[in-house]
Amino acid sequence: MAETPGNPTPPPAPLPTMSTPGWFVPAFPTGAARASELSIGTVLRKRWLLLLVVPLLLSAAAVAYVVTAPRIYEARVLLAPVTEEELGGVLGSFAGQFRGLAPALGLNLGGGNTMADRAIAVMHSRSFTTEYLRKNDLLPELFPERWDAVAKAWKTREPTIDEMFERFDRDVRFISTDRKNGFTQVSLRLRNRESTVRWAALFVEQVNVRMREQAADEATRNLEYLRRELANDHPIGVQNALFDLVETQIRDKMMASVRHEYAFRVVDPPTLPDSDRFVSPRRALSVALAFVVGLLLAVTIAIFLERRRTI
Repeated sequence: MAETPGNPTPPPAPLPTMSTPGWFVPAFPTGAARASELSIGTVLRKRWLLLLVVPLLLSAAAVAYVVTAPRIYEARVLLAPVTEEELGGVLGSFAGQFRGLAPALGLNLGGGNTMADRAIAVMHSRSFTTEYLRKNDLLPELFPERWDAVAKAWKTREPTIDEMFERFDRDVRFISTDRKNGFTQVSLRLRNRESTVRWAALFVEQVNVRMREQAADEATRNLEYLRRELANDHPIGVQNALFDLVETQIRDKMMASVRHEYAFRVVDPPTLPDSDRFVSPRRALSVALAFVVGLLLAVTIAIFLERRRTI
């Protein structure tokens, strides 16, 4: 505004000071401002001892663990499924010709899933697992903490069926199948190297035994039914079909009786693992993981302490 003779220009207003009501200008940054200005590099330089000690302590604990922890060894066996042609040659052709007649007669000629699929289901079953463990007297080795080796008796009580199955299924037996070529790999993990090989061989042997027994029992039931039907009056065509079905069931029963590798053929048998080739504990991985976790924990603690100090 231009100055006029009757209206002089007013002096400028004074700047606010710390004594001015309603105004406050801090001379130093607050604790929050300090904390926000902290850099990770500054914290790391100030807390370098913490960043060194915590990872080393956790790494030392990991080393102590992997040195004292029991070693777990693994034995693997590679299996190939036995085909219908291997089981009887013309057996599959007979069953295929009369597959439609069998349901009308109340017979089961094994259609649907392959024998390998049924055998894998048996491997995973609770009944087979408990039978395998009890028949081969494997429970004391599966539950060493509950078995008195001197007295040859359980310290408290025998493990239940659920306990047997859960430990064996979770910690010992591992099954994988390659759907492209049909091969199945069975792995068993135990503390004793020799036991892994023995358990794996017994497992495959008993699966084949179970499948042979099931096939023989089924063939026996079918033969009994067919013989009863043959005693009745049927047209000539049905009679001939019944005779062919009887021949098929006799072949089934014969193959189940004489073929040792009934469901699976062993391609690569289990071998004794080397003493230094164990699957658990993983020493390098455990120590490296402990160091990384310790480092992250140390950084977190350092930042927390520094922020707390500046509040």
